[in-house]
Amino acid sequence: MATRDLIPIGAMCILLFSIFGPRPAEAARTDILVLDNDNWITGEILSLESGKLSFKTDNVGTLSVEWKHVAELKSTNSFTVETQRGEVYFGVLSETEKNQLKVVDGDVTVASLDMDSVVSIYWVKESFWSRLDGSLDVGYGYTQQNGSTQFNLNTSVYQRQEHQYIRIDLESLFSTQDDADSTTRNTLEGAYHRRWTGKWFYLGAASVNQNNGLDLDLRTLASGGIGRQLHQTNIARLFFLGGLSYNRELYTFNEDFVDSIEAFGGIEFSYFTFDGLTSQLTTRFIVVPSLTQTGRVRLQFDANYRQNLVGNLYWNLDLFETFDSEPPSGAAKNDFGITTSFGWSF
Repeated sequence: MATRDLIPIGAMCILLFSIFGPRPAEAARTDILVLDNDNWITGEILSLESGKLSFKTDNVGTLSVEWKHVAELKSTNSFTVETQRGEVYFGVLSETEKNQLKVVDGDVTVASLDMDSVVSIYWVKESFWSRLDGSLDVGYGYTQQNGSTQFNLNTSVYQRQEHQYIRIDLESLFSTQDDADSTTRNTLEGAYHRRWTGKWFYLGAASVNQNNGLDLDLRTLASGGIGRQLHQTNIARLFFLGGLSYNRELYTFNEDFVDSIEAFGGIEFSYFTFDGLTSQLTTRFIVVPSLTQTGRVRLQFDANYRQNLVGNLYWNLDLFETFDSEPPSGAAKNDFGITTSFGWSF
């Protein structure tokens, strides 16, 4: 494989080290969870996400509790709390009435919220390593009849803070088949979101892409824009994003890079279910018209279904479709694929 076909190895090493690198010791577990049947548990609040509260205990490990069954939460640690309306509060979780969440900063009560209105809670930890969350999944397939083999790797690492969100994603697909060329598809992307006001946020992203199914040796993108949460509950989330990108790409049939300016706009929708096991469906559709190459439009559609199996282990199904209305002469217009994998979240 040519050097220009590869995602920079150094970036991959940094990403994997951020996953498996050492982390500091955890704090004492003194948080209190009160259920709607009046039972209470002492442990450590990890997060509320996708309608599920993750609560770590000393005796029975990490519990996953459906949010509608949580009556009270108390902690002396500082958390970022977000509501359905996009309001964000920061502080410790103080004692309050049943089915209420009280956020306190020092001696000041920042907010008293109905439990039903809360959609996310994130512990604001002090060190960089302890604030990292993410997932790693791997898939493999083999068909004897045509000698085809497929391997896929997906890694995601993210960090949430009071007003910002940082994420790094690595996706890699490699497949071979008897009497056919091998296929590789690699993407490394970093994204940054910062809350602006209410449900609005700024966004920035940089990515490196390679896909020999499209005869694309290398594409680098630098993007910036805005986004807005259109709908947010404990079972669904919908948001819009749009902006401008600088695109620098090299195709197999070209000797030189081609630079262009593009606009982009799209939506992302997520739906969650929780009945003892968590399921999540996420779809994303992006339209990218070129502003400097008249008539060229690129489309990207991705769908992901994730089913929790046991603990932090899950099963993953991914579907992708890429389309380019006017690629360089001789290059393919579209690429479609489906992959499955097993993974672990941390």
